[in-house]
Parts: sequence; structure tokens; C-alpha cells
Amino acid sequence: ETLEDYMRASGMKSDHRVEGSLHHFMIQHGLGMNWSLLTEQLLKEIFHEFLPDTRVKAQTTETTVIVTISLGADFNEHEY
Repeated sequence: ETLEDYMRASGMKSDHRVEGSLHHFMIQHGLGMNWSLLTEQLLKEIFHEFLPDTRVKAQTTETTVIVTISLGADFNEHEY
């Protein structure tokens, strides 16, 4: 939820999609590969802090970061 608020305030697009137990967090920006790598690492650190035994998969390009993690079908970031 905090990430969504930050993205909205900074003018970047973000999306959260759920496919069964998999959650996909997508961030689109125009700031280049360094920003993508920073964002990827930040998201991995956040998830690792709360779910240290859960694997995080990331797809990163110069304009997009997609992080996928199994959080369960009933996970709601607004209630976490």
C-alpha cells in the first residue's frame, strides 16, 4: 500500500495483480536500468524482511520491474 502511494505521488505507474496464490507487483517508470535495479532490490528486501523464507522472482527492464511472490489467494495488502 505504501509503495502504491509513493508511485502515485511520484507519477510512476504501479499495479498489483493476483493469479491464484501468486502476486505480481509491477512498476513502470522512465528512469533507466539503475532505477529498475534499485527498485527490484528494494522490493526484494521488503518482502524478505516480512517473509524471509519466501522466494521472490523479479523481471527487470529499463522501464519496468515486475516482482512475483507467493502470498496466498487470500492476502490483502490493505489488511497486512
